[in-house]
Amino acid sequence: MLRVTYSTLITGYMSYRLVASTIELFQRVDSPVLSTWNAVIAGLAHNDNHGQVLVSVPVQSYHEQNIYVATTLIDTYAKADSLEAARRLFDATISRSLVIWPAILSASATHGDIEVALHLFNEMLKAEIKPDDVTFMMM
Repeated sequence: MLRVTYSTLITGYMSYRLVASTIELFQRVDSPVLSTWNAVIAGLAHNDNHGQVLVSVPVQSYHEQNIYVATTLIDTYAKADSLEAARRLFDATISRSLVIWPAILSASATHGDIEVALHLFNEMLKAEIKPDDVTFMMM
């Protein structure tokens, strides 16, 4: 029997710009794994549907379980010019490691909000998160 993963189907749907079908399929997945989330988010971004992530993807339960999903969504929200949504997601994320900080710093700096970016950078330092080269590039 041929076995095809949801990630493969979603990637295929997105490559043919079948965004609505992709979202419908994704919403039927009981427990999406990281590769499935990545396929949906990357597909929406590739199809210039950044904003659709805001309404299509049930992120509230999963982003708390996976820092990589939260980080990707922060970046996606920022690209959709929804810095407020990116910040809300960041603020709601309990486990903040060096993985997530550069995303919100970059989002703030890219949107010209340097004061917020510097404030967040100082908050990161207060949380005893040591910046790496990527973090400094985001600033």
